[in-house]
This record gives sequence, structure tokens and C-alpha cells, in this order.
Amino acid sequence: MKKLISILVVLQLFSCDQSTDNNDNQTAAALAFLATQNSTTSCLSTSSDTTTFSGVTRTAYSISGTCSTDLGASFTADSLTTTGGTIVAGSTTGRMATSSGSDDEMNVEITYTLNDSSGSITVLTNGSASGATMSGGTGFYITPSNVAAISNTGSTSTLPSSPSSTVGTTYTLCLEVHNESGIHVFGWSKACSSLTTAERGSYEFEIEGFTSTFSDKAVGFVLQNATISSFTISTGAIGTAGRLLQP
Repeated sequence: MKKLISILVVLQLFSCDQSTDNNDNQTAAALAFLATQNSTTSCLSTSSDTTTFSGVTRTAYSISGTCSTDLGASFTADSLTTTGGTIVAGSTTGRMATSSGSDDEMNVEITYTLNDSSGSITVLTNGSASGATMSGGTGFYITPSNVAAISNTGSTSTLPSSPSSTVGTTYTLCLEVHNESGIHVFGWSKACSSLTTAERGSYEFEIEGFTSTFSDKAVGFVLQNATISSFTISTGAIGTAGRLLQP
């Protein structure tokens, strides 16, 4: 319907005046109008970082504008709104996903706020995506009380020593998943870029041998009564316990 209206507007512009000068001006105006109808708005912009951690490629996502389903940067959303440079979900569960980005060593840094005592954010990697919906992902389930590991079947296990999240307060977590002899799920309650060498080798919260399976390359988020201010997706190991540091 919108495209039909656009075409009618263009036809009207051509029919209003047949003089050469006016017709040239109207042609330019018509083409410019159609260009605006075919343009798309991206609410996610990206920047790449390969220098903070050797052997790790980090892609940071910042948020702006207003989008509904197509967020840009290959992310599809459902039941989310973008406002004030954030992604927000209310009581209806919101979802967003991209079909690629995961690896056997996967990290997601997220800055977020839980807006209600029932608020939660699920961060999923290494699953499959159909539109905004992830299936079979492995990752983290963030609630006001703690952070839990979540398996590809949806079962959760609280990560010992994981932080709580006071409602209405903004936090940043550095979260990582490795496919080792079993799945290793761990993280820190700070920005990844602020980790010292010692902290990279000593995890604040973790579960080794977590029962889950990597099935595909998708990355996604599930939100309820929660806000995401920014996030960064990385491939390669930031956590180094039991590994030799990259030179």
C-alpha cells in the first residue's frame, strides 16, 4: 500500500505541469521521493577491534534511531523497541538474533539494565536462528538474583559466585563460552577491555564440563522487562586459564 501511494504521488507530480523546466524539477523531486521510500534505517552500527586482545576479533554494536524488526548489522528483532540509544523489552518477551558470528571460543560483553524484579536477559551463542528466534543456543541467563548457564535444551545451572543485578541499575558483564572437553561457561562482572592479564586467567564465575552442545553459528538475545545499552561479540579466547597466552 505504501509503495502504491508513492507511485501515485510521483504520477501526480508529472501530471501537474508539462513545462520543460518544471517537469525537470518535478522529475528530480520524484526520484528523490522514491529514494526515500526505498531507503532502510539501521539502528545498529558496528566497529571492529583486533588489537585489545591478541588473536581475538571483537565487533562492538552501538544503538541509535528507531527500528522494529530489522535492526541492521544482520540482526532481526521481535517485540523490541529502540529508544534513546538502547534496546528495550517490556513484559512481552523480546528477541533478537543474527544467523552468524559464533565460534568454538565465543565472548559476549553486554551492558544492560533489568527494569523490574521479573526482568531477565538471555545471551545465546552457537545455536540456530529463524528470524529473531534462537534455538539450540548455549549461553547465560541473567536475572536480578544471579547469572546462570543455559544449555541448548534450555536447562539452567547457576554460576557459583555470579553477581546479582539490582533493578534499575546498569551493569556490564564479560561472558565467554568455550567448546572444550565439554562446554566451559565463565565470565567477569566488568568490561572485557578492563581485564588484567591475571584476571583473564582467573574467572569470577564459571562452570566447567557444562552439559550442552554447539549446533550452529547464530548469536541472539532474549529480553523481558530489560534494556540493552550496548554489546560486543568476539571470536577467540579472552579467558586464558589452562591455556598459553597469545604472544
